[in-house]
Formats: sequence, structure tokens, C-alpha cells
Amino acid sequence: MKIGDHGVIIDGVEQGKIVAIDGEAVTLSVDDMLLQFPQSSVMLKQPLDYGELPAPNLTEKTKQAPKPSKDPELYVIDLHLSALPSLNQGLEPMAHQLACLKQSLLLARRSNSQRVLINHGVGQGKLKAAIDRFLKQTGQWRIVSRREAWGSEVVFSPDNRS
Repeated sequence: MKIGDHGVIIDGVEQGKIVAIDGEAVTLSVDDMLLQFPQSSVMLKQPLDYGELPAPNLTEKTKQAPKPSKDPELYVIDLHLSALPSLNQGLEPMAHQLACLKQSLLLARRSNSQRVLINHGVGQGKLKAAIDRFLKQTGQWRIVSRREAWGSEVVFSPDNRS
């Protein structure tokens, strides 16, 4: 394993170019974000092709989504499957939701949004936990508040590893 190789995380959801190896930690460049993983969870592999995932239509209101803030600085991401583009064949629903989250966070950064409201829904908490892990791995977003059990507000915070 060396810098420049293509790494895939064992669960097959994250993939990207290896940009750094520091002891047992491997840093992948994934969709313009740097994610760090234990070396034991990274495999070398040809790039996976999930196809293009269009970003969710964030202006569309859904029945499940609480009314978003009227604050124009707040970027809202609704991860309910009914609010997302069609699921790509062969991709698990949660992997699809996380892929849409990554794309939406990139769009939020490109639009210079500093605050993002992620509507993950109540459910059993699996998506919320996966989002928390993802945000911690990126080190670029920090949770600043929980919206009851249905959402999380995050702020852009580069180099934050807490």
C-alpha cells in the first residue's frame, strides 16, 4: 500500500486515492474530502463505480421533514429516501443516503454555507450513528446541536478532529 494507490474501505462504501499513510492510519481523498481510516480497514482495489448520484433536491418539502429554518445561511439536507434521487441498483439504502450526504456537504461548501441542517429522521438511529461516524472521519464538520431526535446541525470546521 502506497500513496497514490486506490483504497477501498472494507464495507465498500468509501473509496478514494491514498494521500497519506501515518503509522496505522491511512488518509483517503474521497469526493474532495480527506477521510482517515485504520490501515486494517483499507483494501487496495480498482475504483468502484456507483455511477453518478445527483444531489438531492433540497428545496422539495416532504411530509416527514420538519419545517426548515428561514435562515438563508442554513443549508438543509433531507436524507429521507423519499426525498432523494432514485436508489442506484446494487447500492444499499444507507450507502445511498451517505453518498447523497457527501455530495450535499460538498454543495454546501461550494455555496460557502457554514451551517448545515441534516434531517436524518428518527428511525432506529442507525443512519444518525453512521452520519456521526462520517462527520468525525472527515474532521471538517462539527455537530453543534441536535434537533430533537430527527436532525443534527453541523458547522464547517476544518482540521477539527473532536
